[in-house]
Amino acid sequence: MKKKVFLVVLAITVVSAVCVKKSMKGVRLTDLGLENVEALAADNEGTSVGTCYLEEPTSSDRDHKLFCDRRTDNSTIYPCPQTTTYGPYLENSRDRCTK
Repeated sequence: MKKKVFLVVLAITVVSAVCVKKSMKGVRLTDLGLENVEALAADNEGTSVGTCYLEEPTSSDRDHKLFCDRRTDNSTIYPCPQTTTYGPYLENSRDRCTK
């Protein structure tokens, strides 16, 4: 009787291991996922930040700048833009963005 129970448990374990291995075969992380894993594994505890400009529609100063995401506020910041855009700004109207 003990031998039959052992064989059943062994069979269930082997089948489970094969299923897990097959299900993990197609798993791939995106670049963002890999960056997140690397950031969690890194020794530093902070996040690199940059500076972006807030768009100021009433300003007469216009130039190519890195403008912040419009949703940026005191509680949430967004990734820094990759390219400059042309728009109105004030030199002292800046905020943070994540690099």
